[in-house]
Amino acid sequence: MQTVFSSALAVLCLGVANAVYLSGPCPSIVSQPTLDASRYVGKWYELKRFPNTNQEDLSCTSAQYTLASDGTVIVRNQGFFSNGTMDSIEGTAQVVDASSPAELSVDFGFGWPSNVPNYYILDTDYDNYSLVYSCSEMFGVSVEFAWILTRERNANLDVSALEQTLTDAGVDVANFETVDQQNCSDD
Repeated sequence: MQTVFSSALAVLCLGVANAVYLSGPCPSIVSQPTLDASRYVGKWYELKRFPNTNQEDLSCTSAQYTLASDGTVIVRNQGFFSNGTMDSIEGTAQVVDASSPAELSVDFGFGWPSNVPNYYILDTDYDNYSLVYSCSEMFGVSVEFAWILTRERNANLDVSALEQTLTDAGVDVANFETVDQQNCSDD
């Protein structure tokens, strides 16, 4: 009973109803060893993502990353509901530890601690794809997020190697959902 209560409390505190939950700790993930922020910035489109409440029912989703003069990155995520209404949010990202430049703390104004990474770039070639993972633990429950991002809205990309990277780390890639990027009007 206490486990059920703790899990329910964690869901309420995290505010995430539609998400991927794990009982126990987040898996050990290794980000790529380097990151060239000047090459990473720009527009990325979601090809696949784990379900999450913040993006529920959104299609034509994208992220625009812009390098600020202070070294932080301005993050602007947007997507569209089926009625054509745009939903967007803006925040900042910063490297937490210079020795792990592909581990960033992204904050959209919800008070995420700036010294805790929550955006792990596991693999990118900068020009075609980026594999991103995030996992947060609270009260013995973990919430996972993952994205496969592409530079082209309707990229024809074989993602099996990217999915294998997650599988090797113990992440269930069956949770991926393909993002609808058809008939988008924001470009």
